[in-house]
Amino acid sequence: MNRGYLSQAKTVLCRTLGLLFVLTLIYFLPPAASAQVLWSADTSRGTAVFEGLEEAPGIIDVVADPKGVYGNVYKVQHLGRL
Repeated sequence: MNRGYLSQAKTVLCRTLGLLFVLTLIYFLPPAASAQVLWSADTSRGTAVFEGLEEAPGIIDVVADPKGVYGNVYKVQHLGRL
């Protein structure tokens, strides 16, 4: 047999097997996970965005960002011992 023919046959076989492998992976892999927002810090709602907020011993409030970069932000002031 011709060595060039065998070399071409091996190349075609390897490419075909590689393609089948990739197609098998694509078919059997689960779809990518979708993302969703679980919580959003909406300062216009005050501390109501928190479900079950423990403030003691301190205060949590919405104030203007002291540097003027982020608009309204949450401020946590600790008043007691840890």
